Amino acid sequence: MNKAFTLIELLVVVAIIGILATVGVVAYKKYISIAQTAAIKSQNNEIYKFIKLETSTQCLKYSDQLKLKFKQNNRDKTLTASCNSTHNMYQGAWAVVSRMAPAFKRYFAAKSDFRNVIKGQTYYGGNVPNPYAMGGSCPNRASADITMKPGNHCISYESVGSHNMSKNACMNKGYDAWVVIGSMLPDKNYYFSCVGKTW
Repeated sequence: MNKAFTLIELLVVVAIIGILATVGVVAYKKYISIAQTAAIKSQNNEIYKFIKLETSTQCLKYSDQLKLKFKQNNRDKTLTASCNSTHNMYQGAWAVVSRMAPAFKRYFAAKSDFRNVIKGQTYYGGNVPNPYAMGGSCPNRASADITMKPGNHCISYESVGSHNMSKNACMNKGYDAWVVIGSMLPDKNYYFSCVGKTW
């Protein structure tokens, strides 16, 4: 007598394979998201450490100027920002971070090796791939939500009186004004680092 699988047995096997495949896909997506989140946070920390290093080594005297040198389109460029100021709020700290943040943002935007770790991102709603990690505008959370994509970083500035991007992430750290690095994670939440005006 020939032995064969019944239709019910085959359906059970197909159902089990389907369940295992679904569980595998969900687990794979979870691990991909975890790896992307770690890479985005690592890039954020790289920006933070660079800003800390440059401000602590270049802003030694009150009259010093921060200088950021880089190449763009095969040309040498230098961005400058004053290390100190007597103007504006918080003994000039607000004026200083408001000039340093755009300089650091332009510096990292010009780095061709600073890439978005999440593949398949496009420029604002278009079909052209956007491989760069710096992206979007982040004077506040509303602007960032519209212009940033997962894997993007944005550099801005805040103070104890105006912290609309990081909310409370950079508060109560002992300084009045700071450069904030905001990064959008795969789940569209944010990760922040802040470099306070302490020099």
